[in-house]
Order: sequence, then C-alpha cells, then structure tokens
Amino acid sequence: MNLKQDDNLAGETARPVWRAVLPGIFAVMLVSVGGAMLGTPLGLAMWALVVCVILVAACEHEHGLRSAVDVGSVATGAGLVVLGLPVVFAEVSWANSALSGLVVWCFALGVAGVVRGLMIAGVGASVARASVARVSVARAMGVVIAVVWLGWPIFLAKVLVGEGSEGVVDWLVKLHPPMVLNMLLEPGDPWSHRPTAYGQMRLGQDVSYAMPTTAAWCVLLHLSLSAAVWFNVIRGAMTWVAKRGKSAPM
Repeated sequence: MNLKQDDNLAGETARPVWRAVLPGIFAVMLVSVGGAMLGTPLGLAMWALVVCVILVAACEHEHGLRSAVDVGSVATGAGLVVLGLPVVFAEVSWANSALSGLVVWCFALGVAGVVRGLMIAGVGASVARASVARVSVARAMGVVIAVVWLGWPIFLAKVLVGEGSEGVVDWLVKLHPPMVLNMLLEPGDPWSHRPTAYGQMRLGQDVSYAMPTTAAWCVLLHLSLSAAVWFNVIRGAMTWVAKRGKSAPM
C-alpha cells in the first residue's frame, strides 16, 4: 500500500495548536468521566487503556506525521490523567502513578505502531481498493489485536492449561499492561481474583502465576511496537530540514 507522500512537517507545524491538543483533551475527558464511574485507581487506569485503543485507532490515517501528532496528544492526555491519580486516591504514590502513566502512554503508542505497521504492510488492499476503506480495515484489525492482547487472560483461559503453560503465562503477565497496572496501583488486590474476573480466568486457579515485579518489560515491548510511529516522526523531520535547506537564501 502506497501511503500519500504529504508528511510535511512544515505543514504540520502550521496547524492551529487547538487541533493538535484536541485529541488529548478528548482523551482526558473520556478517561476522567469513565474512570470516576469505576471508582478505583486500577479501574480508571484500565479504562484509560480502552480509551487509548479507540482514539488511537481513529487518529491513524494516511497522513503519517499528522496522525503521529494526534496519537501523541491522545497518549499524553490519558497518561496525564493516570499520573494524577494520587490527587483523588491518596493510597496511590506519585512514583507508582508516574510509572502507570508511562505504561498507558507506551501502550497507546504501541497500538498506533501496530495500526501504522498494518497500513504500511498493505493490509486491507486485497479487500478494498479505496484508500479510506484500506485504512479502515487496518484500523479494525489493530483494534482487534489490541483487545485480544488486553483480554488474553480471558480469551486464552482454556488454552493456557497444562504442562509448560506456567512459563508462557509468566512472560505474558510481565508484558501485560493491566497486570502491570495492577501491580503498581493495587498490589494487594489481584485482578484475577475479583468477582467479575474470577469466573472467567484460570489464572491463580488452574494456572499459577505471580504478579509482575517491574514495569520495564511492558514498557520496552510497547515502545518497540511503536517503531512505525517514530519512523514517521523522524522521516517528517528530515523532510522538513531538507526543504528548509533548499528554501534558505544563498
């Protein structure tokens, strides 16, 4: 799939500031309102992950650099809400809320990277000729991948049983954003043992697991998945520098 070659940084910097921050403001509103209804720090942080999946997929389009700005705005807005958790929940430390905000931020960029990678790979080209339709297919597939990743403790509950499953589960737990957020925000109340999850999961029942001890692996994984986003930013910056050099008076 050939993406349109208009990732022009000069054009992006000329956009009104409100257009660049609007996705972030929308993310702040959705995370704050939804999180307040859930009433727990982990509930708010997990709702932030869901909001990021929806908004980030919507922000990805053929104009790579513009979408990168919008994605960054969404990721930053959601991350800042999670960072501010100690204002409402006194039991959450600022250090843990900062790490949680970083996890949410990296997850959002990772989702954007997956969607952008699918677009670059031409996913959807075989089922749709129109550019908009191909982008929509890539977005939809990215959302499905992100939802499956967030919900693997439920979706893979019956598969991750048997010999050797503990090692796989151990690494999946280390990389899983909700599990890492659980460790940071409510370590004494495992997600897998809550009433809404206990009947759906095998974790802690048929398959033993331990809570993550660090957020590093989760952060590194999702930053790696965001490579396509950073590629667009770097390419746009190089294009802008080259054009400025050509237009500079001799």
